[in-house]
Amino acid sequence: MIMSRATARNSQDSELAVHNPRYVEISCSDHTRFKQWSQGELYKAYDIMLEAYRRRERGDGSEAAFTRVQQSIGFNPNPEGLMADPVLRLHLDVASVATYDWMHSALQDGVLTREVTLLLQACAPHGVTYSMLEQYFSSASWRFAKHRRVKGKHLYRVFNHHRNGCEPEKVRANCSEMLGLFGILRHFVETHLSDVAELRPQRLSFFAACEIIDILLAAKRINCEITAVASRLRNACSLHMELHIRAYGTRGVLPKHHWLMDVPDQILRSGCVLDCFVLERSHLRVKGIAESVKNTTRYEGSVLSSLLNCIVQSSSSADGLKGRQCELPGYAHIRIADAMTVLTVNIAVGDVVMRGSVAGVAKACVSDSGVLGVVVEVFAIVARPSNHTMRCKLAGSSEIWPPQEIAEVLAWYVDDNCVVVLY
Repeated sequence: MIMSRATARNSQDSELAVHNPRYVEISCSDHTRFKQWSQGELYKAYDIMLEAYRRRERGDGSEAAFTRVQQSIGFNPNPEGLMADPVLRLHLDVASVATYDWMHSALQDGVLTREVTLLLQACAPHGVTYSMLEQYFSSASWRFAKHRRVKGKHLYRVFNHHRNGCEPEKVRANCSEMLGLFGILRHFVETHLSDVAELRPQRLSFFAACEIIDILLAAKRINCEITAVASRLRNACSLHMELHIRAYGTRGVLPKHHWLMDVPDQILRSGCVLDCFVLERSHLRVKGIAESVKNTTRYEGSVLSSLLNCIVQSSSSADGLKGRQCELPGYAHIRIADAMTVLTVNIAVGDVVMRGSVAGVAKACVSDSGVLGVVVEVFAIVARPSNHTMRCKLAGSSEIWPPQEIAEVLAWYVDDNCVVVLY
């Protein structure tokens, strides 16, 4: 559920905020100026917007007047929606429970998508084209974790002219594609465009947007201290807004830029990072089942029963060893496998993984009397070409890492007998 939580929002360069000192534009980067609406203020504002909508529908009000009211409040009108239900209002304080989804705000035609689009437009005069990036991403040298290998190998399609035909200057990518490509694109910018002085503001803005994603992903995958995560994210969002405006002005600022700035407070309220990835994956599961059902006389029942069976089967699959397994000869209490799932992290033999600042390649997944571990051949760092890249060689030693302390890397490739790791 995505709804406004603050009085501090208006449309980009709307010039409406100057008429009320309690409001600021969505391009404001100062968190201290954002205040949460009370329940009464929220419903009053929504009623004003609904009345403007009804006047427009009756022909008593102009489209321009309705647009100004809607932009200043930040909602879509729905007279039959939850927000308009007078009985529900008595029992629900929407302002205290509504949550902005960072996934949609950043990745689904959101902040990062806009950032990449504007960056590539700025890079075009310097010879960077979509066809160049398509070739760069389609290189056979790129390596990805096993569970992301297929999607990773298809990231080049984001820059294919057939996908972007009607809007050649706009990046069209879904959330999983944006998550897969941002780290590789950052590597491209760091290694191919670092010496282009004219692009420095655009580079800094893009790197700041990537830092927001880094913080959110780390908070989801690693047991982080929530207060520290919220503080880092709050500072990162403010810095990105400032750098984005410095690079592009306010023409590229979306409402989603401001929505992201509400996420730190939501993390503190919820005690974790919430998003819609699980919900979106559930949509795909239902879609896959529904497409295979041919019994249209009991279509809904057939789909729901198949879905229930699928959910029961998946829920019974607990964390632990996956794939091919065997007992270690001479040690009945030790089992070895070629894959493992722990806390939603998937690890397979051959994957490059990290533990803290150390990287290595997974050689085996083991269970010793139920205690899980990953045998990792550790890398020695040869050089750090950029802030998010390290050039490594095998150190000649192996360690057993607890899987709950392991993080995935974004991608890697082999170059001159070294493994270049992107993280």
